[in-house]
Amino acid sequence: MPSQANVFAVLIPKGAKNLEVAKDFLKFLSKPSSINEMLKVGLARRVPSMPQLVKDDPWWLDKSDPHRVAYVTQALLSPTVPQLWAFNPAFAQVQNEHVFPNGWAEVAQQGVKPEAAAEKALKRVAELFANYKIEGG
Repeated sequence: MPSQANVFAVLIPKGAKNLEVAKDFLKFLSKPSSINEMLKVGLARRVPSMPQLVKDDPWWLDKSDPHRVAYVTQALLSPTVPQLWAFNPAFAQVQNEHVFPNGWAEVAQQGVKPEAAAEKALKRVAELFANYKIEGG
């Protein structure tokens, strides 16, 4: 069964004070060797988007950690499909606004009843989807 392909994204905030330093850091971070080391230090909570990194570094497929081997095999070396937001701009906006995580935070931090948080989130989802008419959908 194909897995959704994940990506690691970074950005430079508008108005950043050290724009050139930020750009230099992103150049460094975008090197395959930097990506590989960063993801390894994160204990493979994410996998690289470049299969060659996994093929070149035996750590990724080291059988001493069968969980990592299974994860990398499924998430990177087996068939993948795009994230769902790539197919629908409304869902992309739902993701960008963190509609559901905000609801979870309201429940956890403000004591909002789960039903009320879910109703609020689903109302916002309906508003967002109403803004995007998809022909034949």
